[in-house]
Amino acid sequence: MGTRTSTWWARAAAAGVAAAAITLSAPSAMACACGGMVSPDGGNGTSVDREVVVLHHDGDRQTIHLQLGARGNATEAGLLLPTPNPAEVELGEEEMFDDLAEISQPRVEERRHLIGDDLDSAAGGAEPPGSVEGSRVQVLSVTDLGPLEATVLTADDPGALTDWLDEHGYVMKDALAEVIEPYIDERWAFVAVKLTLEGKTLNGDLPPLTVSFDSDEFVYPMRMSSAAAWPQDTRTYVVAEHKVERTDDTAANGTSARLIFAGEPDPTHVDSPALQALLERAPYVTAIDQYFGNPEASIVSDFRFASAADNEPFQRVTYVDTYLMSPQQATLGGGGLVVLLGGLVVLIVLRRRSATN
Repeated sequence: MGTRTSTWWARAAAAGVAAAAITLSAPSAMACACGGMVSPDGGNGTSVDREVVVLHHDGDRQTIHLQLGARGNATEAGLLLPTPNPAEVELGEEEMFDDLAEISQPRVEERRHLIGDDLDSAAGGAEPPGSVEGSRVQVLSVTDLGPLEATVLTADDPGALTDWLDEHGYVMKDALAEVIEPYIDERWAFVAVKLTLEGKTLNGDLPPLTVSFDSDEFVYPMRMSSAAAWPQDTRTYVVAEHKVERTDDTAANGTSARLIFAGEPDPTHVDSPALQALLERAPYVTAIDQYFGNPEASIVSDFRFASAADNEPFQRVTYVDTYLMSPQQATLGGGGLVVLLGGLVVLIVLRRRSATN
């Protein structure tokens, strides 16, 4: 795979992807942010830290840039991503995720206090493998992406899709097999991705993907995540002409969808050529985090986005608190604060008298 592939895996896990993960030849599952990830050894393989996704919709076509942050000992895994129409898939650009993480960092402000307290200082080209005979699965394309192989396919029956995946080395747990049915009923397509590093463990930032497809609605597939067995953490960056907000039932389901950034970053201050080109035609970035403590109960829909009522910018603030004295110093000798304040008063009086003389 060469130096480029090694670079992908040298960094610590910090981000994740918006694909539903399934496995290659594995019997049990570890959850990922979009469904399930199964490890070959059952419990000591690979789990997903979290996912980060960059979304853009121009009214007719949608692009998903996605990255998975994994940790574990497995050397291969699979991803399954539903899309409203058949997609085109290529390798993504790591710099895009790095730039957006920096852009959305909290602003640091200092707060000064006379006396300390206990408050928290932080604010809030391969040949298509074909169909299983009689399976009613149609393979549309197969793309060799080096460490990845992406297959775009359609199916008109959940059992047929499960059979095809099994025939080609993917093994889905029952919960995932159940949640693909609504997508098949709605005639969505799927991107099935095999990911391997030829003996390297899937630990760290996995190679990012760029998936684009025709769509008349702005939607991010999340319903498969209801099959996740563990709490999930998702971040979505939406690059658009205006500020956006979530309008789906999952956002309104009592879960914590939290705005962490909104604004127009300077395209000349980013290193990613892809992000720079995107910001030149869609200048506004909206970043939303959402945590799911109980995915099965709280993830009831895909994510959907619409323009917000205003373009008011937002940036989180982290406060750094400094104190003139601690509470212990303030009460030292039963009158330390009184003595200090008295001394300050005397000093002020002496300076005023000196100035008048």
